[in-house]
Amino acid sequence: LEDEKNNSAKGFPALFLPGFRRSLDAFVSRVDQATSHQGENVRIVKCDEVAELGSMLTIYRRIAELDPTLNEELGMEGAHWPLSRLIKMEVSSLDCCCGQGTHVEENQDAIMELQDCACEIASFSKSFPLPTTPLSPEELRARLPLVFDIFPIGTEESVKNNIIDQHESVEGGVSILINQVTIRQSAQKDVGFVMWPSAIVLSCWLLSHPEEVHEKRVLELGAGCGLVGLVAAKLQSMRLGCSPSSSQMATSPSTVLLTDFNEVVVDNLVGNLKLNDLHGIAKACKFDFYGGDSAQCGVGSTCGKVNGPFDVILASDVICQPEDAFALAGSIASSLRVGGTAIVVCADSKHRFGVEKFEEACRVAPSLSLSRTVLDDFYGGMLSSMAKTTGFVEGMALTMYRIEKTNGQNIDS
Repeated sequence: LEDEKNNSAKGFPALFLPGFRRSLDAFVSRVDQATSHQGENVRIVKCDEVAELGSMLTIYRRIAELDPTLNEELGMEGAHWPLSRLIKMEVSSLDCCCGQGTHVEENQDAIMELQDCACEIASFSKSFPLPTTPLSPEELRARLPLVFDIFPIGTEESVKNNIIDQHESVEGGVSILINQVTIRQSAQKDVGFVMWPSAIVLSCWLLSHPEEVHEKRVLELGAGCGLVGLVAAKLQSMRLGCSPSSSQMATSPSTVLLTDFNEVVVDNLVGNLKLNDLHGIAKACKFDFYGGDSAQCGVGSTCGKVNGPFDVILASDVICQPEDAFALAGSIASSLRVGGTAIVVCADSKHRFGVEKFEEACRVAPSLSLSRTVLDDFYGGMLSSMAKTTGFVEGMALTMYRIEKTNGQNIDS
């Protein structure tokens, strides 16, 4: 929330917390009034104060479920203390909940229902209660989701000389919200915490070729923040013309599975699916393509049971060393159905060590046919979203690999 008068910014907590505190104070005051009328069977279950606090808690619970970043901000701004106050209320000690009065049981149930909701909200926080440590305006802005406006190839005014044929292009584009992982990267395994340039390119290509994922079972390997898989899921929902959470989605042959080997990254993927309301068609689970086995993921609450083989495999900027190239090729060979297609986009070996080994890796993997298109600097700085990624260099050359699973020998082109 921009405050032009004071040239500052305030987050959602500045709007939500005053009303939340007022509703709790009003509820406590109403309970105190009921308690003071001991023996008069005062009924609080239908009072305005209970309804208002219930509404505020419902909003808070929805935030905690869908947006871990905003949930953390609320805690850091002091929301955990009124929650704790509600949780610690001793229902059995309140006069309005004691004795044999007509409304005692109703009053107990009403208060305990509010407490249950508060406890559920608290359960979404890794630490409760958080100390009150408000964020600066700069910190608040940095924590907002990134907005990626993805367009079919050639539709941005600055893009020219389109080198890839367009067919069944989606008119206009789609907007995808992405939360990156906010904790500091400490090792190579944390590369999925942030966005990388090839994901933009592959996402734009999918917008230009939506038939590649329509009514297909799609697997994204090394999904990172999940942009590519989210775009694939968005295309499937648009094709069906229904809400991603509708029953029609549940019976669709389409499936999009976003995978990564880093559990922190997978948790963030789950959040990004919910943030974009795509959790009805797309799932996220832990899968390490170094394992070499087909992606048969059964991670309980994360994604249920989703087994390969897959019709389409997508990957972008997942090769950082030669071993990655061979592991990726092996996983594609084992997870892709015969006749299926994998699309891999990588920066060149000047910027991504090990990419030069990928063609060799596909040749030695069983039954893979590979073709490649060097994109040179076609995308370069022309795509506005590139500036939001990590590791982008002006003029960076990108290569798109198309791999097909065959019954026979490997074929290169």
